[in-house]
Amino acid sequence: MLSLRRHMYNDFRDLVSLLVRGFEALLMSLLVGFLYYGAGEERLNIQDTVALLYMMGALTPFAVVLDVIAKCHTERAMLYHELEDGMYSVTSYFFAKVLGELPEHCVFTLVYGLPIYWLAGLHEAADRFLLFLLLVWLMVYGSRAMALFVAAALPTLQTSAFIGNALFTVFYLTGGFVISLENMWLGEEAVIVSGY
Repeated sequence: MLSLRRHMYNDFRDLVSLLVRGFEALLMSLLVGFLYYGAGEERLNIQDTVALLYMMGALTPFAVVLDVIAKCHTERAMLYHELEDGMYSVTSYFFAKVLGELPEHCVFTLVYGLPIYWLAGLHEAADRFLLFLLLVWLMVYGSRAMALFVAAALPTLQTSAFIGNALFTVFYLTGGFVISLENMWLGEEAVIVSGY
């Protein structure tokens, strides 16, 4: 419980960085939303809707991955010291970190998802809107989980940032929207194709 409280406190202690990330999410969502704004009463066709959702998924993690990797590397020295002292286990640290960052995930999802949904004129039913927010939240959470894994697995910030961005780029390029699945040498059965 103490570790959970500390993670939440650390997230909200750096208010300037939190506000910058919020502004970045808002700016990206307004940029994407205004690209689709003005469609009028006519609904987006299926190709435009898929492109919108893909663009949202492709832009979200770039803002998230580097932030999580940098934060993990700044906490690493303290974590090693506290693990040596037997203050808590790796498992309790991990769950406290994930749960402590949950409010930030939710706010990022709302700041990023709300403007895009309403500016693009997507379906107005409450159940579809909530499903949309859930999917955006899962994209953000999945990106954070991948970044946390890369930061924990690699020794330096520079290596983690490079590999994290490279992994994410490979995932979204091989998702089947940028490169046709039939034209990929990996084939449709490759695990990396299913990564996105």
